[in-house]
Amino acid sequence: FIGHQKEHDWDKVDSHITGIDVVYQSKGYNHIVFVDYSYKGQIYERTLNKYISTMRPGDTVEIYVNPNDPYEIHTSMGLLIIIPLSISFVFIFIGIMFLAANRSKKQNKQKIMAEGRRVIAEIKRVYLNMHLRVNNMHPYIIECAWSDSRSNTTYYFKSTNMWDDPSYIIDKYNVQSLPVYFMEGNMKKYWVDISSLENRYVSDGINKDVHL
Repeated sequence: FIGHQKEHDWDKVDSHITGIDVVYQSKGYNHIVFVDYSYKGQIYERTLNKYISTMRPGDTVEIYVNPNDPYEIHTSMGLLIIIPLSISFVFIFIGIMFLAANRSKKQNKQKIMAEGRRVIAEIKRVYLNMHLRVNNMHPYIIECAWSDSRSNTTYYFKSTNMWDDPSYIIDKYNVQSLPVYFMEGNMKKYWVDISSLENRYVSDGINKDVHL
């Protein structure tokens, strides 16, 4: 009854799903749906009180906004109307872009390793990439350093994102350095070779890393 009263008295607007996090709690997995919406010329950001499996970022969801407190919103499962953002086109486009990005990344890696200079860089630290989050998890990055004796300059390199903590392998096998390839004259084009860590993960029976 309360929900129906809100639907009658509150203003109906369209919100847009900006992200979905999956959080593990004691009773199982919980989905947190983030939306933004415009109400009387102002943009608000909130979370929905409902989730269904067909939800995707970019979808439009009808919600009810409290006119006395626009931060308070409501939706009910029976009235949860989701308008896909051209689902077929979006998934095709995302798939094409993902494949293109992976192909370009692989080609760049192969070119750098084939034509670039190889040095041994000292592992300085392992840290979380706080700029990226998937399912409420942040990937790990290995930072390495190499000193060029000719120019008396120290260069720092970062690995790709790693979803398993590499500290386990680094500590267990006392890994202190990693090969780094870079293009002469352009230190921004480099590749930190973490294949030795991946091989150790496999030999230890741990799932191989997924990188972004």
